[in-house]
Amino acid sequence: MSPRNRSVASEPQPFPPDGRGLRADEAAAVDAGSTLRERALRVAELNHLARAAVEEMGPLWVVGEISNLRTSAKGHVYFALRDLEEDAAVDCVLWRGVAQTLLALPCDGDRVRLWGRPTIYAPRGHFEFEVRRLVGDGEGWWQRTREALRAQLAAEGLLAPERKRPLPTFPRRLAVVTSRHGAAVHDVIEVVRRRAPWVEVLVVDTRVQGEDAADNIVRALRAAEAANPDVVVVTRGGGAREELWVFNDERVVRAVATLRVPVVCAIGHETDETLAELVADQRAPTPSAAAMVATPDGAELRRRLIESQRRLTLAMTRLLEGRRHRWARQRSALVQRCEERLALQRARLGERAAWLETLVAAALERRRQRLGALARHLDDLSPLRILGRGYGVPLGLDGRVLQRPEDFPVDGRWRLLLAWGRVHARTESVDLRP
Repeated sequence: MSPRNRSVASEPQPFPPDGRGLRADEAAAVDAGSTLRERALRVAELNHLARAAVEEMGPLWVVGEISNLRTSAKGHVYFALRDLEEDAAVDCVLWRGVAQTLLALPCDGDRVRLWGRPTIYAPRGHFEFEVRRLVGDGEGWWQRTREALRAQLAAEGLLAPERKRPLPTFPRRLAVVTSRHGAAVHDVIEVVRRRAPWVEVLVVDTRVQGEDAADNIVRALRAAEAANPDVVVVTRGGGAREELWVFNDERVVRAVATLRVPVVCAIGHETDETLAELVADQRAPTPSAAAMVATPDGAELRRRLIESQRRLTLAMTRLLEGRRHRWARQRSALVQRCEERLALQRARLGERAAWLETLVAAALERRRQRLGALARHLDDLSPLRILGRGYGVPLGLDGRVLQRPEDFPVDGRWRLLLAWGRVHARTESVDLRP
């Protein structure tokens, strides 16, 4: 320890009762008529004045190493923060409300950065540092905090593979949540323009590191969701662990997990894995890879389209050729079946025609025989048959058969129908005797 530090750390000398040993300003005050007894303060007043003077420093950051950490029955956490280079320490208090916001408490030996204000505990005049925020500055506490949140997220099912949503095949709008001034946004835009120039890129500017980066990222995610994109890309370039730690913040992680649209996360390099990437629908190793994952490759789509067209043409040609051969075979088979059926029907028709011809011939023969019998019967009954036996039939000139004597007037002309001709006659007289 240097002499300067030893002089600072040495015990203060008491005031002499007679006023000797006072500084020049104090001696001047005494000479002006004041006395030490008149300037004396009560201890409580001194402590309150000292606390007011200390608290005028306002909130600030302090870095150091934790030692003698203990938790009270009420849930408050007390520890000493030791300087990393010099022999110095300050007592710190982490009130229960602040301690409950931590996923994991630090341990002795952890390097941390504290945000708070210096104060004095007035009842005892004890100088201490009230911690309002604690950030790990060493590997152990960072790892414990991250694993505690990861276990909590896994218990809630936010890391389950089955909740991962598929990315749209052909997105029309892409929202990129990142810093407008970083290289990541330029990489994403360049890849999207090269692969899928039809995709609209909406850049939502946000801080990606720093004290208020978590709240900025959460607001940016909500703004990106309100723009109704097809997919959201959350990305930033590489950096130190402290710079990337905001993407392990519970507020950011849960905001990513609750977005209503698919999310692609690419934080840092491939070896950097954050909890925001684990709850996202898909993780990419770099910002450029995120853009490639979120958008289709236009050149590859054109190649696949040409290949699909070629394969479709070939398939249609083969299909039509197959159908043509099939139709030819079906036509040949149909013609053959029709010819066979026609031959069968022709044979059946020939058989039925022969049978019908036999039936008609038989019927005609029967009708002929019957007609012959009728003809003979009619012949027997015909007047010509009677005339053939020597009889004649008198007919008037009008063709009427003359049957009574009064039908034959004297000098009347009439005809006599004989079997072999007609005789014209004239009545000379009518004898009514039989």
